[in-house]
Amino acid sequence: MSGKTWPPTPEPPVLAPVPLRDVLPQDVCWAETPVPMPRHPALLPAEEAAAAGSYPDRYQDFIAGRGCAHRAMAGLGVVGARRLPVLRGDHREPLWPRGVVGSITHRAGYCAAAVARRRRFAGIGIDAELAEPLPAEVVRDICTPAERAWLRAHTDDGIPWETVLFSAKESLYKAWFPLAGSWLDHRDAELIPDPADRTLRVRLAAPHRERLARYGTPHCTFAVRGSYIATCVTFPAREGRYSR
Repeated sequence: MSGKTWPPTPEPPVLAPVPLRDVLPQDVCWAETPVPMPRHPALLPAEEAAAAGSYPDRYQDFIAGRGCAHRAMAGLGVVGARRLPVLRGDHREPLWPRGVVGSITHRAGYCAAAVARRRRFAGIGIDAELAEPLPAEVVRDICTPAERAWLRAHTDDGIPWETVLFSAKESLYKAWFPLAGSWLDHRDAELIPDPADRTLRVRLAAPHRERLARYGTPHCTFAVRGSYIATCVTFPAREGRYSR
């Protein structure tokens, strides 16, 4: 950032094999990078202003996220993608250019962005997590009784399913917030995995169901590979409403 002196940037970690490609539907373009980036492009002036005052680690994340976002938009064929700023909303959510929906994820030296045309999807959320178990108290905080019952029945699968649920809920919130303009508590969403087809069934708590009916059924997918979990949630575009 201009006007500031940062400590030397450490060597970037080797990019882990995050299974993001396995969870993204067709018509979604994506890009990924280690954090910090070995060679990062300059932020656009408006992006630089949005990142002003960030701590060094957050600034590195911001650079990586915007770099991935621009690369993904270029892959999507967005005209002038490298010159279109991806700003930040009041709740730190990325603000995408007109006609584009997208999502950014950061985790453990890794960053990725995924984008699609608004005429194809009304919303998209992605998340990557380390494939590690969560503490029992966290599971109690984020999981519904039905989810905890499902977890107890699948303790011998060798997969940290509670982390799959956490990641999928993060993806759901990222896709939901730009549509609804409101947050979901972790237990406002109940997700039940189907290990056979790597999807999750989504059910929202009563206060949110009517609004969900307006947006259509979200499609939620997950993948586990090596040391990472990846999830993606998309909301279908509805003709005439999300074509801008």
